[in-house]
Amino acid sequence: MSNVILYFDNVEVTINKGSYSLNPVNKQKLNETEGGTLRRYITRLGVPKISVNMPANDTEYSAIYSAFISGQSISVKYYNPGTKALETFTGFVDDLTADCEDDGKDNSDTEWNISFNIKSM
Repeated sequence: MSNVILYFDNVEVTINKGSYSLNPVNKQKLNETEGGTLRRYITRLGVPKISVNMPANDTEYSAIYSAFISGQSISVKYYNPGTKALETFTGFVDDLTADCEDDGKDNSDTEWNISFNIKSM
């Protein structure tokens, strides 16, 4: 199995096995007709959504935080168990949280435990 590889402003962040989950979702709309019939329109099937929970240093956190607050899209390369290959999609960082694990008082980087979702466009 491959690792998930994320790129934020050309900074590569490798996510190790067990620190993410892949949830393919269907993009759909539900509409009700005037007669009361419910219609389901599926616009895209199997859209990737990746949930990440990982340790990060200041540099990695800064890149992810910048992508989150700017709303910029990011390129995500991930292992798809359905196709048994690495695939790429463009998505957005959502639901970012950061917990301080080590405050870096000994002249080292602050260590964070961060979690976020990446949703395909």
